[in-house]
Amino acid sequence: MQVKWAALLSPVVREVARCGRISRERMELLKLVRAERRTLAGLLGTHLLAAALPTVNAMAIGWLTARLSSVVSRGADASTMTVPLAVLVLLMLAEELAVAFRDVLQLVVAGRLDGRARRRVRALVMEPRFISHMEDPEYLDDVSRASNIGAGTFRSPGKAAVGQILLTFRVFSACAATILLSLYFPVLALGLLAASLLMRSIIRRQWMYLASVMSAGERGARRVRYWTDVAGGREAAKEVRLFGLVAWAVRRRTREALESAADLWQARAEVLGKQWWTIGIALGSAASALFFPALAFRRDEISAGELMTCLTAAWVIFQVSFMGMEAFDIEYGFDAVQALQRLENRGRRDGLAFSGGMPEKGRTAPAEVRLEKVTFRYPGSDQAVLDELDLHISSGEVLAIVGNSGVGKTTLIKLLAGLYETDEGRITVDGTDLSEIDAEAWRGRLAVVFQDFNRYPLSAVLNVALGAPEAMHDTAGAVRAMTRISGGTLPGSLPFGPDTVLSGEQPDGVDLSGGQWQQIAVARAMFAAQHGRDLIILDEPTAHLDVETEAAFYQRVVTEVRGRSVVLISHRMSTIRHADRIILLSDGKVAESGSHQELMAADGEYARLFKLQAARFRGHESSEAPARSS
Repeated sequence: MQVKWAALLSPVVREVARCGRISRERMELLKLVRAERRTLAGLLGTHLLAAALPTVNAMAIGWLTARLSSVVSRGADASTMTVPLAVLVLLMLAEELAVAFRDVLQLVVAGRLDGRARRRVRALVMEPRFISHMEDPEYLDDVSRASNIGAGTFRSPGKAAVGQILLTFRVFSACAATILLSLYFPVLALGLLAASLLMRSIIRRQWMYLASVMSAGERGARRVRYWTDVAGGREAAKEVRLFGLVAWAVRRRTREALESAADLWQARAEVLGKQWWTIGIALGSAASALFFPALAFRRDEISAGELMTCLTAAWVIFQVSFMGMEAFDIEYGFDAVQALQRLENRGRRDGLAFSGGMPEKGRTAPAEVRLEKVTFRYPGSDQAVLDELDLHISSGEVLAIVGNSGVGKTTLIKLLAGLYETDEGRITVDGTDLSEIDAEAWRGRLAVVFQDFNRYPLSAVLNVALGAPEAMHDTAGAVRAMTRISGGTLPGSLPFGPDTVLSGEQPDGVDLSGGQWQQIAVARAMFAAQHGRDLIILDEPTAHLDVETEAAFYQRVVTEVRGRSVVLISHRMSTIRHADRIILLSDGKVAESGSHQELMAADGEYARLFKLQAARFRGHESSEAPARSS
């Protein structure tokens, strides 16, 4: 018997739990609006008017109809219609104004809430001490869900919040009309309200299903956006055209779009195939709303005015079942709210936030860094990039790092910069574990040039000054760094000098060559060194430079920052041969260490690589000699 009762009650318990969860979700949306105190009173006031006036209009329509009936059937004076007609016109005008102001305030509030959500997402993404979270596909999906907001999109927390307010007052309006109709037909009034809410519940579940399918396809949507950029974006335009990939890129983008949309199309087809229930309930409700008041009027149980009041009130009740865009805004927008909550929870769980800091003042010596038995694997990989690596970077030393591609040179930089956490071992700075040092304060001691350095669509002088944001006012220092690195050629080659905007997409802007951009990036690091950075890290700083500029690189750059610790990574041996010490990385460990002369005398892998490059360079020169002599 107990099992039977449990089986009977189980669906009820599940439904109650579902209703409770939905109520909590709706309350979370309503809480979002509390932040907009300046416009909240106006928003709620216009909603209240827009929700109450339809019921008042129903009574006014009944009043006017009653007077019209008296004029037609009893020959009453037509002037008796003046007052009810004027009242009805004023009420309708008031309703239109309330709806217009409500819609404007909804847009304002939704935009502000979305702006706040955008700022919070950016802060959460930038908050962790390390960047490993940015390689987690699930995390990136949530970032996309939480930030895909604003004009032209549906996943908007702001639209979800104001949509929930709209729905709340629509229910209020339906309840008010139900009370009015129940004065004449109580059973019909309750039945119409129940049927309308049932239709809304059915349609809402269908919206939820579609929203969940769209949310689950976020990774596919990101792929579509990527291939859209490849097919029509500026960055990929050269190679796409050069290799004749235009048609292929368009087909690939189309295939990704079709694959991404396949599940949604199937879901829509399923939803369309289940509309008979809602159609049947709608037809039955409409027939009942017309039949019973008309029957009562025919029996003289209600007047013509009361008939119109009942019919208008029934129409107001039906409005609660209307599923406008606010329904989708709520269901799809709440997905953004949940994604933001997951990002918040992950940040609190990981506890990786750092406090701000600037370069420390009063240091007497550059950083001394040690890596002790450091092992590191990228997230999701079992292969160690660095394997029990031991390395000492002395204070003020120029250390060069060489090795084949993929041995972990760039990974080592990211660990030194505190962008990743070691799996095993530790990194110390002046004897203190790096994990115990404020991340911003430590990075305030670094000037790093990565291989894939940023290219900002700003003026040349600002591109350089970004190396030390606290000293961006020092434009003269930025120009000196740019001049020093380029041997005086770069500023003068720009049409507007250092103030030239470095972007062909901007008015009067220009595109630089790869070598010129590399000079800008290195100048940025030199400017940072001028303003207190004492560990300079340069990853392949001569990769885009010509032979003549490369030959002068060490004199222009490394000697410029003497007295600071310098880590120099390069495949070009001529760039690093004058370093204080050179290490060769192999299999995640230091395989060779010493000065250029010591390593050449050891005749190991470094010596082999150096001789190989020297032979290629001599061969290149000899192959060009006849052309020059002619």
